[in-house]
Amino acid sequence: MIAPRFLALILLASGTAVWAQQSEVSIEVPPQNKYTYWFLKPFHLEKRTVPEIKLTNSPRLEQLVRGGNLYLSAQDVIALALENNLDIAVQRYGPFLSREVLKRAEAGGLLRDISSPVTPGPASVSNAGVSAASSGLAGGAGIGSVGSVITGIGPNPPGLDPVLIMQAGAGHQTTPETNTQLNATTELVANYRYGYVAYSQSFITGTNVNLNFTDQTTYQKSSAPLFNPFIQATLDFNVSQPLLQGFGFAVNNRYIKVARNNLKVTDLVLKQQVSTTVAAVLNLYWDLVSFNDAVRIKQQALDAAQKLYEGNKKQVEIGAMAGIEVTRTGAAVSAAKEALLIAQSNVSQQEIVLKNALNRNAMASAWLDDIHVIPLDRIEIPKTDEVRPIQDLVQEALKNRTEMESANIDLDSRKILLKGTRNNLLPTLVWRARQIRSTKTAAAPPTPISWAARARY
Repeated sequence: MIAPRFLALILLASGTAVWAQQSEVSIEVPPQNKYTYWFLKPFHLEKRTVPEIKLTNSPRLEQLVRGGNLYLSAQDVIALALENNLDIAVQRYGPFLSREVLKRAEAGGLLRDISSPVTPGPASVSNAGVSAASSGLAGGAGIGSVGSVITGIGPNPPGLDPVLIMQAGAGHQTTPETNTQLNATTELVANYRYGYVAYSQSFITGTNVNLNFTDQTTYQKSSAPLFNPFIQATLDFNVSQPLLQGFGFAVNNRYIKVARNNLKVTDLVLKQQVSTTVAAVLNLYWDLVSFNDAVRIKQQALDAAQKLYEGNKKQVEIGAMAGIEVTRTGAAVSAAKEALLIAQSNVSQQEIVLKNALNRNAMASAWLDDIHVIPLDRIEIPKTDEVRPIQDLVQEALKNRTEMESANIDLDSRKILLKGTRNNLLPTLVWRARQIRSTKTAAAPPTPISWAARARY
């Protein structure tokens, strides 16, 4: 568990370590006309540009190298992790992707899974001895981001984006005629032009509105008593409303609510990734401090064993001690040398693991191979420990842990989707209304407005 002072360091470093972790997603809005802005607002497109990922380290890493050694404090470790860790950089795109999914849901589209598991972070080498297979990466897939529910049972939400269709055309047609008495010509020449405009939109209540207008004018070159020009125009207005299945705000906007919940979840996952990564690199740092102390202690033990061996050897030479004591102390010297070698190997491996965790391009940063890490902090044992009741610790964990908050949001999303499952059990009952106005010829009056309404079960 991270101590309170380290939490303060995380907040301090997160405010300054923004060199390489900023997701520079730029949004370009097209030019807007003040006269047509509100009419064309639903059709405006935004261009989003995502730059390539940065694979270079922050300048802080090289600035901390002096005389062939990398001098690190706990604050420096936190800052370098926030600047150069790729796991945090990947999770920073989560909120941006969630906003796109939210816009997709607001347009009536289905949800998409953009969740990315929380990477556990690097692990220290074995404390028991040389770990030949250690790569500095912990096993397991990590903790997945909950709340990203993709599909649910129930009617699909209506498409809320308006649709505007416009078509226009013109043509010329010549038709040979065999009955000259009817058409008074050997060929019938017709010129025509037409236009078509359609507008449709659905609303969150499930209501669908469709307006179609068609106009076609045909002019025939003939002396026969025909309607010339011939005009045919139709205005069709349709309204449909589900009355049982697919009716209501709770059913049709459930994906929008879930998308908003998932937006909160991605923020929590980012916080969890930051805390997990910072805790992992701090463990690496303090384990390195412990390994250095272990080397110092093992060196003192070897010096003491060597001194005892030399003393026993002199006493055996003057006959004051049995020769077996030389053999025993010699074995102790060999064991102390082995323990010192293991401790030194742990330090070397731990330095490699820590350096890999604090830079982005380990393959390109070959100059770090000859750099030794010098920790500037020491482990201090407090004089008194604050003992808190276990009930208070449990309540604090339930209140502050991001996993609990994500689980609560996920439970809320499932309750929202449950409304769609219940609505799917209802029968289908749709009310439809239609208004038609048609003009067939230029000479005849237009047909009266007709309304038609019916319910389909």
